[in-house]
Amino acid sequence: MSGEKKRASRSSLDRFKGTQDGLIILSIVVSGLLFAMLNAPEEDENEPQFQHPSLDPTTDGIRILILRPGERGSRIECDLKSVTFGDNPTYDALSYEWGDSTQPKPVWLNGSKVLVREHLWGALDSLRDTRVRKAVWVDFLCIDQTNPLEKNRQIPLMAFIYRRAQQVVIWLGSHKQPVDKEHEEKLGYAKSVDTRAKHLAEIKLEYFLHGLIHEGYWNRAWIVQEVGMASKIMVSFGSESMEWNDFVKLLNWYREKNSNDAATQSILKLDNMRRSKFAQTGNFSLQNLVDEFRDAFCTLPHDKVYAFIGLANDTVEKEIPINYQKSASEVYHDIMRHHFDSLQSESQQASSIDAVYFVALVRRLLTREKIQQPRIVKTFREAITKDSTKKDTSTNYPQPQKEATKEIAKDRPGENGNDVGISPKTSAGLGFLSSLFGTRMNINTRKSGSAKGNEESKDSSWKTEQLIALGVAGIAGTAGLAWLLRKYLEDGPPDKKPDKNLTWYWKESSLEDLSAWTNTPTTENGSPEFLLRGAIVGRVEHLGPSIFDLATSHEAEKRWKVELGSYLRNSNVEDLPTVRGLNEKLLSMLGKMTQFCNRNIVSFNSHQAMTNLAPHNSATHNEQVSHASPVLFIGSNQTLGVTPADVLEGDFICQFWNSNACAVLRKSGSSDLHLEFEIIGRAAIVGKEEGSEWEVPTDKSQFTEKGFLKSDLVDLRVGISTLTWLSLDTIFLPGTTK
Repeated sequence: MSGEKKRASRSSLDRFKGTQDGLIILSIVVSGLLFAMLNAPEEDENEPQFQHPSLDPTTDGIRILILRPGERGSRIECDLKSVTFGDNPTYDALSYEWGDSTQPKPVWLNGSKVLVREHLWGALDSLRDTRVRKAVWVDFLCIDQTNPLEKNRQIPLMAFIYRRAQQVVIWLGSHKQPVDKEHEEKLGYAKSVDTRAKHLAEIKLEYFLHGLIHEGYWNRAWIVQEVGMASKIMVSFGSESMEWNDFVKLLNWYREKNSNDAATQSILKLDNMRRSKFAQTGNFSLQNLVDEFRDAFCTLPHDKVYAFIGLANDTVEKEIPINYQKSASEVYHDIMRHHFDSLQSESQQASSIDAVYFVALVRRLLTREKIQQPRIVKTFREAITKDSTKKDTSTNYPQPQKEATKEIAKDRPGENGNDVGISPKTSAGLGFLSSLFGTRMNINTRKSGSAKGNEESKDSSWKTEQLIALGVAGIAGTAGLAWLLRKYLEDGPPDKKPDKNLTWYWKESSLEDLSAWTNTPTTENGSPEFLLRGAIVGRVEHLGPSIFDLATSHEAEKRWKVELGSYLRNSNVEDLPTVRGLNEKLLSMLGKMTQFCNRNIVSFNSHQAMTNLAPHNSATHNEQVSHASPVLFIGSNQTLGVTPADVLEGDFICQFWNSNACAVLRKSGSSDLHLEFEIIGRAAIVGKEEGSEWEVPTDKSQFTEKGFLKSDLVDLRVGISTLTWLSLDTIFLPGTTK
């Protein structure tokens, strides 16, 4: 018997080893096949390259994207066809953030594979229906982005395209709403649930909205036109959507609970613009749109202006030519020519008042620099705590809110009741929204069998079923390693991958370079003249020492104080303390303002302006610079400031709206009212308000009512070079970096 048992045992062992060896061999073979399949080239060398269907050059037309039906997450197939507006096409227009371009995904367009950015792929995947085709206009696919001439023709049609769409769909990414449709009324807080459940729903909704309004989409420049021109808007997120008006209602509810969240203001500003589109036409001037949305981002600097042309109501008669092949300087001159042409219209006075401020703003926006930095991501605790600056935020919760927070944390396996932080993995940097605001995570737990069953399992631990399971696990593990290896080879090491949690911030403005704006064929061959409205606020009554002397000589400062006191006593100035205070303020500014004065307080009758206004110019301490250095002046109406060295006592000081630049004027003797004065140079007046360095008149009525506040209005006709000199370095936009 013992011999038979040994033979049976040996036979079982041989069968076991045979099975084991077979599984190992099978695992190796299958893994090799999987690795080969995973690394097989995805593109067929004979696959046709995509070509955009041609557009009819004789009429206004566009291309429409037809989304074929498909399930979520499956291959996206679509058709692109050309239509004219005479065909009366029906379509939705997509408004979305282009996003990161480093990890594109494929769509099949007219049978050819085309790579698109992740954001667009997600939007198309969400928008398509499972049964019927859908017509959509998408800028990235419907305009040939590689053809600048086509872009120059299609971009001016953007406003018309969005206005003609049956609806504009705003895509905010893959967010899941926190409340089910059964409880959407009254913000969805369950008619039949207790107070604690209602409070939990509010917390979830609050944080859900926090994610939506902090999407990078809202920082885009082009959405102003896309939202402003839409007749109907749907806000889409994940597989859900809501109408714009409902979204704004939720936003107002969120603002009541989070009054310090500035992100709500930019969205509500868009809504106010939509509502006032027909009632308050002044809000839609090009200058107002460019100024109001100055912090919006775009890929190309041209779009800081181009993005608003279609929406502006003062660009209809005289359109600004859109040309992406032009330099920033050429775009600047185009805008100035448009501004000049608008002076012939009913807005002549307003345009002449705004001119100095507007040209300075346009230059700043065309050259504003941006930088990518990590996005500031709030944890869930910070988002629902009104004062997140306190170190121990847990003490700021009311009791029901503490309980609700604990309940949310319970829905997250592997987390304790106090850990409610965010894992920033999504493109929005808002992490675990799907698990936090969706349904509870379903964790399937296998039920344990009887004790007898457990004993039998222990006794038959090497049965065939378990060996097969072991083999399958080995195959899966090897295939997983093959996939990871492939991803590593494609994407590179983790530290080389693009960080999806980055966002754009603006750098602080620096000193301008005059030559970048004036040394162009336009200025050399003649340019249109501009009409500037200014206000004469006084005369130069006394000239003092140079900025150079005051900045380098203590004796010069003492002599000036004695000279000033003597002049004020002999001139019977009414308010001596005010003028003396302005002088002390000016002297205290010399250290940091010397370069500004040497660059900008210049005479227009010499070459000093061009030499001083090179970038990063620093004056050398010699007699020539001392002679050319700006000088102090005392003006009528108790003013004190800085002026070019070649001014004369009796010259006039002229201010411009919303600008710290002043023009020094001298009577020319011409009978032409617009040429009555000659512009000698640029000056600046010390600000009387606390916290202001130079005086900036912000009251427009001072420039519309003659004689208001002892000022005389004057209209000056100047060329673009003089206008640029007058407005240089008058606007410094703050940075938004951390």
